[in-house]
Amino acid sequence: MNAAIMTFNLRRDTDEDGGNAWPYRKSLVTDLIVRHDPLIIGTQEGLLPMLTDMEPNLAGYEWIGEGRFGGHTNEYNENEHNAIFYKMEELRVLEHGQFWLSERPMEPGSRSWDTSHPRICTWAHFQSKRDDRDDRDDPLEFIVYNTHLDYRSQQARELGMGLIWQTMLEHRSQKALPMLLLGDFNAEPDNAVIACLQGAQEWQWQGQEQKQGQEQEQEQEQEQEQEQEQEQEQEQEQEQEQEQEQEQEQVQGQVQAGAGKLPRGYMTNGYSALEGEVGITYHCFAGGTEGQPIDYIFASPEIEVLETRVIRDMYEGKLPSDHYPILARVKI
Repeated sequence: MNAAIMTFNLRRDTDEDGGNAWPYRKSLVTDLIVRHDPLIIGTQEGLLPMLTDMEPNLAGYEWIGEGRFGGHTNEYNENEHNAIFYKMEELRVLEHGQFWLSERPMEPGSRSWDTSHPRICTWAHFQSKRDDRDDRDDPLEFIVYNTHLDYRSQQARELGMGLIWQTMLEHRSQKALPMLLLGDFNAEPDNAVIACLQGAQEWQWQGQEQKQGQEQEQEQEQEQEQEQEQEQEQEQEQEQEQEQEQEQEQVQGQVQAGAGKLPRGYMTNGYSALEGEVGITYHCFAGGTEGQPIDYIFASPEIEVLETRVIRDMYEGKLPSDHYPILARVKI
């Protein structure tokens, strides 16, 4: 399957932007998307009213995701989504989820590591809808992850991406599917986050340990109870329980070993398929090219990145957002 994949920070709706506020550019956003016709769009900073504003002009798309405080709305109108839009005639969602980049990843609104706001990752397991043109024996399946890392805390960026990577490894061990990682990473190319994704630097696994913090405590309590019960059980039951524990440890060890032995160049940076300098992707409505990107598309080895563009189109003399969208054409 050849497909166009986009990541697009929409810039949240705020009166502070004056003539660049959302009401003056919402049609520009959807016009750009329609023009470039992506199969998947990972958006950042979208509030629910913004996402619903987009729906009439994107009739062929549906989207998934919740806000960073959980659900879709909150009293402060700060519930930004990392929504994933997809073409509903071409793809079906088999499974999807969301977790928080914190020490309590399943707690909505949770924050850790001096992060400025709650940070989230939304993911979806897609399957292609077969048609007469599809010559594959089985429908194609793949997983997309969409995130927005913190702008203030480098620790939050590194540990947050560590949580995402650990989740990707867990999915990989269960499903072994191609994967795409999209988002605003708030990290330039020389940042450790980018180096780790590309295999040029070892991961720091505090994130993995903290993600499992509460679960580990529960597991330890359960193990202690099991050990007490084992002393009272018959020898055959003890052997069975020990075998189960060994199997669990083996599975956990395989996941951790996979993390610690990350091969060089495991994820492909979409910019590897872009000729010349990438330039800035965040421009604060000023435009321009000079600088470094912070928005990315990464692909697992099964996916070939054919072409990547930073879209700097203007519409009616305006830029659709304070970030340029990134478009990658890939072969899955």
